[in-house]
Amino acid sequence: MWLEDENGRVVADPDFREYDRVKAIRGCSGRAQYKAWEGEKAKEALAKIQGMVQERMDVTMMKNPSMTKKEFWAFYRNNPVHGCSVLNALAHWKKNKHLKIKVGSMGWKKSGRGAVWWEYGDGLKGN
Repeated sequence: MWLEDENGRVVADPDFREYDRVKAIRGCSGRAQYKAWEGEKAKEALAKIQGMVQERMDVTMMKNPSMTKKEFWAFYRNNPVHGCSVLNALAHWKKNKHLKIKVGSMGWKKSGRGAVWWEYGDGLKGN
């Protein structure tokens, strides 16, 4: 998951240090590539995401009974976590609701070939 501005530019998707190792192993380089899912594929993903977010919030708040929802979202907004793009993006969106939520595939171009290694998702848009 990531956020886009009104011009379709990706915002609020951190470039984590861990990605450098993945790019080296996979023979990739450059900036992340994105392909948003559409139609039923996007709807199904968003439905699953909704349940996952609620579960994560419930568990976190159970372990930290004094934590408020506002504090939960502030944590992910101020401290993006590798592997938690959904929570990172939603936390940023809660303060920037003019941005568009996107769900789909993310990866990098393979060096010298132009093909994309999709680290997350399958690279297909859906229907």
